[in-house]
Amino acid sequence: MNRARIVAIATALSAAVMLSACQPPAAAPGPSESNTSTSSPPQTDLRIEVFADGKELSAEHRLFCAGRDPLAQSTLPAAASACQLLHDSPALLTEPTPTKQSCTMIYGGPDRATIRGTLNGVSVDATFDRSNGCAIDRWDTLQSLLGSGGM
Repeated sequence: MNRARIVAIATALSAAVMLSACQPPAAAPGPSESNTSTSSPPQTDLRIEVFADGKELSAEHRLFCAGRDPLAQSTLPAAASACQLLHDSPALLTEPTPTKQSCTMIYGGPDRATIRGTLNGVSVDATFDRSNGCAIDRWDTLQSLLGSGGM
């Protein structure tokens, strides 16, 4: 072989190796491509309890989401908007309530609620009330999960 042909072959092989390194890795099979017979648990599984008078359980719902989409077993009336809200803003349930913030001293009613379960694999155990302006705002932000509140 002459030198020019060897250089051309080496250049072509180098280019092929570099181009193959630029390709993204093959994607893992998605749920519809999987051959497994068991389904994975929902990404979000929450139990919501509302106490309108602050004492007696007045509503209990379950919310199951896969990403932004509610699953059929959800019993929450506004499941679609709740799943969307939690997908876009998971910190609403997973971050602690700020303790050093100024809140108006407006009483929004005796309503109380708890949300327990998992959100995207993160454990949730949150309590809500309407005891001041900040708590009312927090409740109103989560209205699709807690209802309108305010007796």
